[in-house]
Amino acid sequence: MNRRIRVNSVLAACAALLLPACSSGLPVRDAMVSLDRGRVPGRTESLRPSASWILPAAASQNLLYVSGNSGYVYIFSFPTGELVGTLTGFQEVTGVCADAAGNVWVANSADFDLIEYPHGGTSPIATLADYESYPFSCSIDRQNGDLAVSNIFSIKHGQGGSIAIYSNARGKPSLYTDAEFAEYYFLAYGPEGGIYVDGNGSGSNFEMARLHGGRFEPIVISGATIDSPGGVQYAAGSWTVGGADKAGDAIIYRITGQGAVTGKTILAGAYGCSSYEIWKGYVICASSNGDVPVYKYPAGGRPIETIGPSSNPFQVVISEAPKH
Repeated sequence: MNRRIRVNSVLAACAALLLPACSSGLPVRDAMVSLDRGRVPGRTESLRPSASWILPAAASQNLLYVSGNSGYVYIFSFPTGELVGTLTGFQEVTGVCADAAGNVWVANSADFDLIEYPHGGTSPIATLADYESYPFSCSIDRQNGDLAVSNIFSIKHGQGGSIAIYSNARGKPSLYTDAEFAEYYFLAYGPEGGIYVDGNGSGSNFEMARLHGGRFEPIVISGATIDSPGGVQYAAGSWTVGGADKAGDAIIYRITGQGAVTGKTILAGAYGCSSYEIWKGYVICASSNGDVPVYKYPAGGRPIETIGPSSNPFQVVISEAPKH
């Protein structure tokens, strides 16, 4: 099975907004899960309130935030899997990421901005403009609070995608580009402050690189075949990147900083895992079959539970309850 994720929602947003990037033929075919794929009528309608809400008790719990192409972010207690809240009011949602304090950033893509929420809260505490770029995923440097955002494309004429870094998650970003990349997909900070990012080159070939000190260093994956960009995370002492096998099951490859595969975790039944979150012996998958399966990590195998429905999940992140 080809694990590439169709971008009906991106193309719909382009048509609605008349983005120059779309009319110029910029290839964004693999960015997001189709809005209609796998939808069961009535299955998720009850999860779509007109206003954000959250249970008061959620603030003291570890929470799983799940972004979905429906334009909502669903909040579940973890690991119990109880739906405890929903964030609304977005034009289109892609990535979500959390900082050390449990605050969560949401990539409000079609409005070209990023919105910050406190752990367990429904009122934004900050908004950052992405300056006519389409934010895709994000990551927080846990050491200094910098926010990195992958912009899959820009609506400015003649400009492509970029990596935007907001110092201390505030103000205007510094933009970084690499000639080898046409589209920037998933990224993550590592413990040394470097950013690992994957995406597509001009010929739709998979690309991965490390951004450190303002320079991109190419990374060639050896020991695995990865056809399209998947999630990226530093977890359990190792860099990881998402892939898939011929049966369509998701695979998380553990790699060295130079790209050599040192191990893998197979997530059986995760149909096209676009991204994942590894956290304290669990790996949580945003599966394109509309579910959020949870596995033991690094064992993998069959899921130990399934959280949802969440209406075509795109990205997941754990926000830990603040320690008092």
